[in-house]
Amino acid sequence: MPGINLATPQDIIAAVPYLLGFHPDDSLVVIAITARRVFVIVRYDLPDSVAVGERDLAGELADRLAVVLAQHEADSVMLLGYGTADRARPALIAAIARLADLLTVREALQVTGSRFWSLLCAECCPPDGIEFDSTATVPAAQLTALGFAPYDSRDAMRASIAPLEGTAAEAMQAAVRRATADLPPVGIDGPDSRHLARLRELLAPAGPLSDADAADLIVLLGHLRLRDEAWILTEAGEPDAQVAFWTDITRRAPASHVAAPASLMAYAAACMTGNGVLARLALERALAVQPDYELAQLIMMMLDSGIEPSRCRIRTVAADLDPIPGPSAS
Repeated sequence: MPGINLATPQDIIAAVPYLLGFHPDDSLVVIAITARRVFVIVRYDLPDSVAVGERDLAGELADRLAVVLAQHEADSVMLLGYGTADRARPALIAAIARLADLLTVREALQVTGSRFWSLLCAECCPPDGIEFDSTATVPAAQLTALGFAPYDSRDAMRASIAPLEGTAAEAMQAAVRRATADLPPVGIDGPDSRHLARLRELLAPAGPLSDADAADLIVLLGHLRLRDEAWILTEAGEPDAQVAFWTDITRRAPASHVAAPASLMAYAAACMTGNGVLARLALERALAVQPDYELAQLIMMMLDSGIEPSRCRIRTVAADLDPIPGPSAS
């Protein structure tokens, strides 16, 4: 992303949806800065305004945030709490208190509807806040001109990777059944060179696959050795193209087969393009079906830890994987 100057609270608020990919609500958004440049943005669901039992939910959120920022070696942050005052303000206050000794808190804004309040400059804001129009800011105009188009909400982003419905879903389910029957059977030693060759053939084209080809790929990904081969080929591809490809396959995969393509989509989104929000939505689909799917668990743990995406890129090559035998004599 080219340099965008965030000079005012209005500029900061205007930039957040473009940085996240959607317009947030009921969220604590953290913009981490080093050397005066934004280098990571993190979003958390706001805790309930009332603590459960003896737990200080806002304090727990602030503690988790402090760990993430320490890992990134941020030198300052800007905090934005989106939601009603009884939910957003306690989270902001807890975050300011927890972070004050660690780094500089440049700004802390409560954003409710079309108004905002600064918690660091109470005299700057009237009691009823300051009204803003994000679309009238320079950053919004610059980012829109560059082709950035945030979703209206997180739910709208989730809908962009939702499974197919109706006749399209039925067609894919039938195609997966045919692929299961038509592909060479897998022996007791696992997939053989025929399966590997077919996988590589399917992952070679740049465009979308037919239903029959997509079904073959979905079935082959059910074998971990072939899933790992696909993971390596994904890493070698162009990041945005890989996100688009695996989004398509994830949408078309029946629920019983979605864990592998959704995990590969999450890897491409989180580790190759830095889109942690989209990755988390994909992982939610994978783990809803297979809670113990290890690749999905691994990427989710990375997201929860706030590890820098570039540190999560795999460096494995095909030669590092277990060799695949030739076709079985049977």
